[in-house]
Amino acid sequence: MRGIVSGLFLLLTVLACGQRDPAGHVNTHEETESQIQGLDALMGCRQRMRDQLVKGGEARELILEFIESTEQYVRAFPFDTLGPAFLLEAAQLAGGIGRPGSSIELWGLLWRNHPDHPEAPYAMFMQAFVFETTIGDTVNARWYFEKVISTYPEHPLAASARQSLSAMGKSAKDLIQQIDTSKKY
Repeated sequence: MRGIVSGLFLLLTVLACGQRDPAGHVNTHEETESQIQGLDALMGCRQRMRDQLVKGGEARELILEFIESTEQYVRAFPFDTLGPAFLLEAAQLAGGIGRPGSSIELWGLLWRNHPDHPEAPYAMFMQAFVFETTIGDTVNARWYFEKVISTYPEHPLAASARQSLSAMGKSAKDLIQQIDTSKKY
């Protein structure tokens, strides 16, 4: 009985959230069935990972499986409204286990597939941040910080992006001196 209720809930969730691309395409029955199976597998993977973390056990392999499953699901169903939540979690996990390239890619999928999602500015900012602080690639970091400013100029992270750009390439000593100078005025 529990399995039937869970399956029905999953079906209703997928149908409610849906997969509508910007051109207005609505899934066929077969596409919806495939999406349900993909979502079910992704949610199962996520639950196994969370259970292992709660137990305090080693979960690295399950985290990697979740990251890969999320990427596969989002590539298969790029406009699914559930995608951003999975991408957010997977990108954070990827960064946390030392996979900055995966993290950057997942952040990019979030804001590119869902530019109007509330987390899109954060995802774009995080791409810049990871490029700058983890990888040390200031060229790409600068590009993404500038993109945050131009794409989401009114978002609070645009101000953070401006600050990051002004601090980029400066030594700690130069930054402290800059702060001290600004306090005097």
